[in-house]
Amino acid sequence: MPQDVLQDRPVSPVLILPALHVIVCIIIEFGISDNAGGWKWFPMFWIDFPFVFVLVKIAHFIPNVWAYTVFGTLCWYGVSVVFRYYYRKLVLDK
Repeated sequence: MPQDVLQDRPVSPVLILPALHVIVCIIIEFGISDNAGGWKWFPMFWIDFPFVFVLVKIAHFIPNVWAYTVFGTLCWYGVSVVFRYYYRKLVLDK
């Protein structure tokens, strides 16, 4: 595929994982009560598993909703960019 065609493509596939992550964070923040004794953000532990160790440390300084929503979404954006890079390199450069 010519390089100019790749540059004209929309970047929306890169935004799918981060957008889903933000939606799940909003659902957890406004849809789940915190009556479970601090287990409100436990689903995000599994979703953000590779990054959760850093996010838990960040959550000591700022509220969980900001730690998981902002920084977790940035992590998933990074994963999407890496996937796109390797997809272009391995599949489209053949």
